[in-house]
Amino acid sequence: MFLKTYNFLLYSISFCDIRKNHYFCTTDSTTMRKIFCFLAILGIVSCCLSPKSQGLERAESLVDSFPDSAMEILSTIQGEANHYSERYRMEYNLLCAETMNKLYLPMDTIKFMPEVLRYYDRHGSNRDLTMANYMMGCVYRDKGDSPMALNYLLEAASCADTIGREADLKLLSRIYGQIGILFYKQRLPQKAISAWKTSGRYALIAADTLTAIQSMEFAGHAYSLMGVKDSTILMAEKVYREYKIIGREDYAAASLSTLIEHCIESGELDKARKLIDEYIHKSGLATAQGEIKPGHEMFYHILGEFYEKEQKPDSAAYYYRKLIARSSGLNSLESGYRGLLNVYTAKGVADSVAKYANLFADANDSLSLSLSTADVTRAQALYDYGEYQRIANEKSLANSRLYLVLACVLIMIIISSLALYLLIKRQKAKRQRRMQALRDKYSATLNLYHQALIDMKMMKLGFEKAKKAKTEEIMKLQQALSTYTEYSNVEDWNAEQSLVTNDMVVRLHDHAQKGLKATSSEWADLIHLVNELAPKFYHYITDEKLGLTEREVLVCILTRFHFLPSEIGNLLGLKKQSVSNLRANLNEKIFKTSGTKSFNANILRI
Repeated sequence: MFLKTYNFLLYSISFCDIRKNHYFCTTDSTTMRKIFCFLAILGIVSCCLSPKSQGLERAESLVDSFPDSAMEILSTIQGEANHYSERYRMEYNLLCAETMNKLYLPMDTIKFMPEVLRYYDRHGSNRDLTMANYMMGCVYRDKGDSPMALNYLLEAASCADTIGREADLKLLSRIYGQIGILFYKQRLPQKAISAWKTSGRYALIAADTLTAIQSMEFAGHAYSLMGVKDSTILMAEKVYREYKIIGREDYAAASLSTLIEHCIESGELDKARKLIDEYIHKSGLATAQGEIKPGHEMFYHILGEFYEKEQKPDSAAYYYRKLIARSSGLNSLESGYRGLLNVYTAKGVADSVAKYANLFADANDSLSLSLSTADVTRAQALYDYGEYQRIANEKSLANSRLYLVLACVLIMIIISSLALYLLIKRQKAKRQRRMQALRDKYSATLNLYHQALIDMKMMKLGFEKAKKAKTEEIMKLQQALSTYTEYSNVEDWNAEQSLVTNDMVVRLHDHAQKGLKATSSEWADLIHLVNELAPKFYHYITDEKLGLTEREVLVCILTRFHFLPSEIGNLLGLKKQSVSNLRANLNEKIFKTSGTKSFNANILRI
């Protein structure tokens, strides 16, 4: 898809070069760059939105039920997959690894899994990342690197979603099954049992009864490795019953080895014969001629032991020789020679006893050496695993410390923000108290001023001395009032006395001080008063050209009568901020000036 888009871009550029008289090709280089960028983005988007190939979709649908068919399809589209977008190429590679794992093909030659894991670590869903880690673990498993395999399998288990919509409990069950196998090979049966129990639990939740029973069967082998015979037999009997319940006669018969050996050891030969017959005819692990299929040759040793117990040494020797002839390892040879040594010892054939004693000793020595080497390798693997664990713990500790530092920084930021908020709140409250005290002083001074005016009116003309004293007192109070009233002009104070000292104005000041709203009749009286005493001012602010509302007219009048913004708010029943907004709007509307600082002075100049 990308190659097609690239070719289209080259064709578009060539087309513009040929048709130089066309409008788009005669534009400047900037326009051409814009067109090229647009086409490039269009090409990238088309690549990202390209549909998944039918072959890849069909392989995905077949991988669980028919992995061999899925592998054929994947091999067919391999060349095509090299030109997929990154997303579908990663899906193809991951599906190849999954299919190989299901077909039990060795995965130690796979090279692409690190790239796939890096991709899904950045872009994939939980299930994609889980599957990528699982496949990486399988690659290291087939390479024989158990510590790295365990590391990725445990990472896959930790990435898996167990409760969400993408939860794949069957996959999680398989992961824990592989973890159990690795622990079993490392001669850690208790850890293996724990992993297989977890695998069985997830399998049951996912309604995968067969896998759950198989996990139980593997756990029985781990109990056998521990030498716990009672648990081994109980587990084998339970596994046999469960296979029967789900109708898997072949699996039930194939699980009988442990029970057959137990019957032989305890002398229950009739029961052992019956179970042997069921194993041979129903397990699918033996041919019609009674030949055991490759990989299960150790069953010949069980047959040899059975015929030894039945006092049929020739038959026992026959199966021991078959075991030696079909042996796939030192363990089979050692078991076969030991069986023949026992047979000829019971017969009293000295030459054969000497012969098989030497062969048994050689096989035993070779097996012991092999086991010693395996123990050294296992010890090294355990050391490596411990080292990986130590490194992981150190990283975890470093992450924990980082989280602790980040938590401390976050707490400090929260505490600092809270302290700053409380400080600002305290300063604001202090400023509000100071402003309230100032307003109280203003109101008290204004009351004293009004009282002084009343006292002066009551004085008779003959009391010149008292008149002079009151005049001085009034002048001082005027001076004090001018300090509280912004932009007040003391020299023009006498011109304002007719307005300020009016009974209506005094009553409104009293209402404002007590936090009372003015009534409709009081507003009507106030408007009548200003129309009578300051007609020019009244006609100016009520001019239709200004278009002031009734509330805005009242604000202008109250400002003209030296009312504070807080008093205006009380009388009109408005909040302080609303009054401030009204004053700013009026200053802009009437005087074309922003803000409220010059509003009082502008009103007084009208």
